[in-house]
Amino acid sequence: MSNADTTPLDLAADGVSVRKSYEPDEFPVQVVSFEVRSEREDAARFRLVDPVPEAVAAADLGFNPNYGGDHWSAGDGTAVFERRIEPNETFRTVYGVRDTDIDPTAFMTEPTLTVDGADGSDSPAEDASTAETETGPAPETPGRDTSQAARDVISGEGSVSGLDNDRGGVEAVDLSGDGDSRTATETTTADSAGPAGDGAGAALPEGGVGTALAAELRDGDLSEPDRKLLANELGENDAGHEVRVSHLQSRISDLEAYTDALEDFIDENGPARQLIEDMTDRLETIETDVEALDERTTENETAIERLDDHTESNADDIDALDKGVADTNAEVAETRESVADLREDVEAIDDWREQISNVLGGVSTNRDED
Repeated sequence: MSNADTTPLDLAADGVSVRKSYEPDEFPVQVVSFEVRSEREDAARFRLVDPVPEAVAAADLGFNPNYGGDHWSAGDGTAVFERRIEPNETFRTVYGVRDTDIDPTAFMTEPTLTVDGADGSDSPAEDASTAETETGPAPETPGRDTSQAARDVISGEGSVSGLDNDRGGVEAVDLSGDGDSRTATETTTADSAGPAGDGAGAALPEGGVGTALAAELRDGDLSEPDRKLLANELGENDAGHEVRVSHLQSRISDLEAYTDALEDFIDENGPARQLIEDMTDRLETIETDVEALDERTTENETAIERLDDHTESNADDIDALDKGVADTNAEVAETRESVADLREDVEAIDDWREQISNVLGGVSTNRDED
């Protein structure tokens, strides 16, 4: 990666501030980090859309569940983070980027920050859904819960409130949005009072409106405009659904990458059983070598003990030899002294003989003269 300048970016909107930074060394992969701080006194819905370089595919992005990964989604060249933020809340979220040679400055584009709602609720019309008029309750604003209920009705797994045949009345469901708020009793009376030939008072098929609607969808009897209207009312294009699908796709991409890496490892090193067998063989070889080394060590220790015994014996012999040498040196010294004494005695004897010879020689000469 390049060492280009990646100075953090600071931005804020409606009491929520964000610092975006690029962190190449903090995690095993390079990440784009967002430090979010709310200075609001109420909760809000926080949404951040971060542009991703064109060369980076959605499969190259990863989201850590420890850093808000469940709130991220990727697609169409963006990474989107969305969740409720509490008053004065501070948190950090990141997304990782698989190894790439793209210049890190390409990730430091300014994201789009959106803060919606004073209470951070996904259903701002909650109060209106509980309000009642003189003729009955007002229709609920379509939302995540009502959409799911409608889906359950179409699939035959649930029922719409007011469609209980045992009560003898059917509440009208207004899909046109004209705001008709007639009561269940009035609707039933009006329908039953009409002529039989115009179909206004025709009885609903067994199973209610949901069953009839599901049957028409299966048979293809609904017109395209009606299908589009139902799709919009039932939340087919729900943004939360798209976020969950995108997040699931990114998780699948991460799993595929992990699977590929695991397959490469197995191809290179063999299956786990083969690895265990190889390691077992190597351990057995090492154990054999260790046993042989133990035997050699024992033999060396025995030889060293014998050498120690010989050394001690030699030391005793050397001590005795040293004593004998000392005694010999003493005897040599005494012998030298005796030799010196003998030399003195010999010299004295020689002197005495010479004197004797001189004396005897003089006597012989006198006798001859006589």
